[in-house]
Amino acid sequence: MRFLKVLFAILIVAAIIAGAFYWLRRHRTEPPPTPQPFETKGKLQIFALDVGQGDGLLIVTPGGKAVLIDAGNARAGDDVVAALQRRNLRSIDLAVATHPHSDHIAGLRRVIGKLTVTSLLDSGQNFASDEYERLLRAVKVRKVQFISAKKGWKFALDSGVQLEAFN
Repeated sequence: MRFLKVLFAILIVAAIIAGAFYWLRRHRTEPPPTPQPFETKGKLQIFALDVGQGDGLLIVTPGGKAVLIDAGNARAGDDVVAALQRRNLRSIDLAVATHPHSDHIAGLRRVIGKLTVTSLLDSGQNFASDEYERLLRAVKVRKVQFISAKKGWKFALDSGVQLEAFN
């Protein structure tokens, strides 16, 4: 009888240890992977960004130039910054504001505030709003080159990739 009690105790302890190892293995937290430099692998890459009501696109050229077209509202702008940082993109060569409504440009203001943005291509549409004024202030403070789009205007990026303003 004593032998069965000892055997039962050993089995209970073994089950607890096995359960603990199983739990630790399933719930182990590994450090996040080290971000690798963004690689285009020599291809033009276009990413659709979920920015809520507006549309957002990230274009990365074969040579690694990054173009961000719209970035949604302010909250979406934080999500866009996080998505760019996950891809190890720390700068934007050209940000494009397709039109000055807050659901397209408020996020761009957040991106300009948190990343290096070389140039902002503005639609050139007249639209007075507080959000547009804040975007213009951020452009000035961060010393972003401001370009007002004109019909037929072309912007050469690299590897033969260029943007053209149709209207």
